[in-house]
Amino acid sequence: MRPWLAAVVALVALVACGAAEGKRGSANPFADQLLSDLRAARDKPIVARWNPAPCACPPFEVLVGATWVRAELYASDPEPLLAWQAFLAATPTEALPVPLQVEGRLERQVFRTSYGAYAVRAEISTVLGPRPTPAAVPEAVAPAEAPK
Repeated sequence: MRPWLAAVVALVALVACGAAEGKRGSANPFADQLLSDLRAARDKPIVARWNPAPCACPPFEVLVGATWVRAELYASDPEPLLAWQAFLAATPTEALPVPLQVEGRLERQVFRTSYGAYAVRAEISTVLGPRPTPAAVPEAVAPAEAPK
């Protein structure tokens, strides 16, 4: 191959790859919005729920912005998290999703599951337990009248 032709081919490949790279961020507005919401949510408490799917997606979800996103939860001491997961796995389908109280931190990245769903990862430091669903919260009882 002539040197000038090789230079032209390399230049065309470089320009084509550069243009493709420039468009990558805007090719999927949902992913861009999710990543932006994830950055904003990292400094807020994690709102999580147990909501297993019929696919091989993670069984947990976290609220990122206004969207529930599949989440892989992990912990430096995995035993308590695994115990909660085993407990939650026995939840009847009609009781799903089960809101959870957890403490931890969301990672900065979004990834795709093998089924194509977007997902995030969160390191959980403490699982405090299931939160009561709004239907399960007892009605507020009026305080007793103060003595006169």
